[in-house]
Formats: sequence, structure tokens, C-alpha cells
Amino acid sequence: METLGFFDSPSTGGSWTTANTAAAVSSTTAVATPSDDPFTDWTPNDVGQKLVTNNIRWGLLIGMLLIAVGLAGAGYWIYQQPGQASQAAQDELTANAAILKPTLESVMATGLSTAEGGITKELRLINADARSLFNLSGALPESLSDERSIAAAIASQALEGSRLVNDANAYRSAVIPILAAPEFETDPALIALDDAAVSFGSWQARFKAVTAALPAGTMTALGEELTLTTEGLNGLQSEYLDALRSNDRGETAKVIEELVTRLERAEIVLETEFETMSERARLQFSGALEAIELLLD
Repeated sequence: METLGFFDSPSTGGSWTTANTAAAVSSTTAVATPSDDPFTDWTPNDVGQKLVTNNIRWGLLIGMLLIAVGLAGAGYWIYQQPGQASQAAQDELTANAAILKPTLESVMATGLSTAEGGITKELRLINADARSLFNLSGALPESLSDERSIAAAIASQALEGSRLVNDANAYRSAVIPILAAPEFETDPALIALDDAAVSFGSWQARFKAVTAALPAGTMTALGEELTLTTEGLNGLQSEYLDALRSNDRGETAKVIEELVTRLERAEIVLETEFETMSERARLQFSGALEAIELLLD
């Protein structure tokens, strides 16, 4: 029984169990070892002043602030530039229109004939100012589209009116000399037949040359009248020479009178056409002045 672990005496068996239990507890229970407290020697410090006085780099901070202010100012300047440029362009446009206005009014008041009114200088000024106004209108921003349209209309009307006046005056200046009554001899006794033929032929050649050089489409009615006159010159020359050959002074004078009548009729057409073109020019100038008033308001 002892060999198998069974004892007759309960005390012997009980003491063995207690001893073993105590040993097991002692061998498994850890003994706590005291350690040092890390906050034993800690005391609070005032770090705010050090952060303000020691840790902030004031030079760098001020520099960054200045850069930020500069960038903000530059951005605001850039933001303002389109508006300022737009206002400057508009001011220049209205100033140019104000310069053009009195020149147009002067031309309207004095008449459109360069021979009588002497408006050649004014027309040159109108052309220069109108072209400048047109160029300025093309440079205006989209925000000033209305002003751009008005300025372009002013320039177009002023230039068209000036063109009409120039063309009318140039046409009339070229035609008036050939419409003057020629001084052909009507007394057969005072001129040889050959000399009469040369005199009439020279005048006729000059008349045809000027008529052929005139631009088409400027004064259509006058051009047609001059064409009819030119076509009849050969017949009038033959009648003139025949009358001289016949020593018929009356018939000779009659032929020359017929020629003068045709030239006077052409001159009447010329003046009518000139007035028509002048009226068209006045309408253009008047329209330009009305548009200028819209632009200056």
C-alpha cells in the first residue's frame, strides 16, 4: 500500500500535500521589485516666453508677410488692368470722335465744292481722323461692343462721304474744261480750210481723250451724255468744213452753235450729277455726326 501511495495514517499524507503546495506557490509567485518614479524630479516650466522670444524667426515671418502683401497687390493690379485698359481705349475713342466732329460740321456748312468752298484740307483731315477712329474701334474689347459698332459706323460714313465729294469734284474738274465753248472761226474768209480742219480735229481729239479717261459708274448720266456728244463730233466736223468750203458764214455759225448747245446740255447734266453726289455725301456726313453724338453722350 505504501508502494502505491496509500497510507494508513491521515496525518502523514496531509503534511506532504501542504508542503508541496507551499513550495509550488513559492516557486510560481513573482516577487515585486520597487522601481524609480520618472516624475519624481519633474517640475513645470514656463515655455510660452521661450516660444515667443527664442523659437520664432521674425525676419523670415516678416519677409513672408511682405511677399504675401506684394502678391495680393499684384493680383489686384492685374485684376484692374482690363478695366483700366478698356476705359483708356474708350477715352481715346471719344477724344478722336470729338476731333472729327467740327471738321464734318465745317464741310457741311461751307459746301462740298473744292473749287468754291476750298474744302480739300478738311477732306484730308476727315480721312485721317476717320481711319484713326476705325483703327481704334477695332482695338476695343468685347465689353465695349456697342461703342465699337458706333465708331466703325462713324468711320465708314465719314470715309464714304469724303470719297463721294472727292470723286464728284475730280470728275467735274476733269470735265469742265472740255465743256467750254471752243472758239472756232465762223468767217470763211478769215481761215483756211486746212487750218480749220486741224483746229477742230485737235479739239475733238482732246475731248475724246478726256471722255475716255473718265471713271465708269461715277456720274452715269453725264457719261452717257458725253458719249452721245463724242459720237456726233465727226458729223459736226464735216458740216463745219463743208460750210467753210461753201463760204456760207451763216451755216458755219449754225454748226458751231449746235456744238455749243450740246456742250451746254452736258454741263447741265454735270451740275445735276454733282449735286446728286453732294447730297449723298451730306447724308453720309450727317449720319456720322448723329453717331458721334451717340458716342459722346
